[in-house]
Amino acid sequence: MRIKRKNRLFVALLISSSLVLTGCWDSLDINNKSIILGVGIDQINEKINFTGEVAKLMAGQKVGGVSSTFSSVYNFYSDGESFEEARNEYDRLTPLGDFTGAIRVIVFSKAFAEKDIEPYINRVTNLSSFRKSMMVVISDTSARQLFQKKIETDTSISYGIEDLISYLCKEGKAIHKTVQEIRSDISFKTIGYVVPYIGYENPSVKLLGYSIIKGSKSIGTVDYDDSNGLLYLLSEKRSEERRVGKECSQG
Repeated sequence: MRIKRKNRLFVALLISSSLVLTGCWDSLDINNKSIILGVGIDQINEKINFTGEVAKLMAGQKVGGVSSTFSSVYNFYSDGESFEEARNEYDRLTPLGDFTGAIRVIVFSKAFAEKDIEPYINRVTNLSSFRKSMMVVISDTSARQLFQKKIETDTSISYGIEDLISYLCKEGKAIHKTVQEIRSDISFKTIGYVVPYIGYENPSVKLLGYSIIKGSKSIGTVDYDDSNGLLYLLSEKRSEERRVGKECSQG
């Protein structure tokens, strides 16, 4: 059965619009905001690479107040020797201020996750503008390549990832991790944990399995077909129909 997905981006933009109407943003600010939906982190040629998706929110016709319209989804890309340099490069290349409260997912490339994800997790959890409930996944390809893909049944890659993992978690068929949960796991130092490992198979994202994290580094992966044991131990909702070796249904 095909998974039905609502246009959650539209809901997010309505919430953003309500911020304007309640005075959190004024009519001038709304013309200078871009809504970041997802962030990807890579390390290529010893440089930190930022990439992701942005939904630009533009002010529309003013009728009895400030209205807003959704204009486009586009990708951003920047790099630098450090997170700060990459962020500064992004600021130089982006003419609009950004709103990070709508970020749905952080994507680490497999190559970056094998190095160390702790510095960026610490960076995000120390920024009050970022939601601590953001989902974290690891991609089998570079984050830049992933965000350039299109999803037939969803608004963007970011929402596609969130919808897929959330749906499978509710069915007891997947495990997900938030930034806050990972920061908590890191604080214990001696424990390992797993993070969803995803890929893209036209025309959608796919849960490939789980990346095993130890010492804030990915040390290997578990294929989805071999993850029943993990799900049994860690899933918040264990599927009553799951048994070892049985493939989960798609709906």
